[in-house]
Amino acid sequence: MCTKLTRKYLRLVRLASWGVPCLLLFLFLGSAAKAQVDQGTIAGSVQDSSGAVVANAHVTLTNADTGLVLQRDTNASGVYVFSPVKIGNYKLNATAAGFQTTSQENLHLDIQQRLNVVLALRPGAVRARNGVRRQGFLQPCLTIPDRSV
Repeated sequence: MCTKLTRKYLRLVRLASWGVPCLLLFLFLGSAAKAQVDQGTIAGSVQDSSGAVVANAHVTLTNADTGLVLQRDTNASGVYVFSPVKIGNYKLNATAAGFQTTSQENLHLDIQQRLNVVLALRPGAVRARNGVRRQGFLQPCLTIPDRSV
């Protein structure tokens, strides 16, 4: 009877000596496989034509494949970050008060890639947004009658 228990105990010890390292290896490889996701990061800064940063610029990221649109404003240092972003083809637009809209097209993001894109804004006229467009001209919404006699 003592030898039967000893044999069972030895089998259990052998199984444990192989099973525990195999289990740890499986857990380690399983977590490493999960780390490779289909995402990356698109980041950068918005600058004016002289190279100075543009704070609070509005940046729009559009996925050319799916049409998904993400929007961010730059921080005080002119930096924007879109993360995590699915791999694919993208277009970036940036605009700020007193500047023309700038676009960067044909951006391709791969797995685990950090794409750095610096957007340069050119000075431009501020376009009026209030009013009604009629016959190609921007007409004011409110007219004040002339009260001169």
